[in-house]
Amino acid sequence: MFNQRKKKMNNVKKCAELLSNSKLCREAMENAVNHYPISAEQHLTKSSGKRPWIGQAACCFAIGATEEETRVAWNFYMDEESQNLANQIADEVIEEWQRKCL
Repeated sequence: MFNQRKKKMNNVKKCAELLSNSKLCREAMENAVNHYPISAEQHLTKSSGKRPWIGQAACCFAIGATEEETRVAWNFYMDEESQNLANQIADEVIEEWQRKCL
């Protein structure tokens, strides 16, 4: 997630595509919480930062993207509509996780 390497623009673009596609985004977020259960518990029980974590975890799981690559994709390659959709999906996946795990 916090790998110290130069960002790959290919990964940045893939992150933007993943987070902008509702089906792929949901699938990657669900896979991330299932494959990273300890991190999910740590981050999804906090009072803040849930959406950024699940978005980054989804990109890390599906693409192998770093935190920086995901952040650049979010800030510079996604429009507000795509961001809102990704946030809505994140909220739904987080709610589902909380119902099952808390």
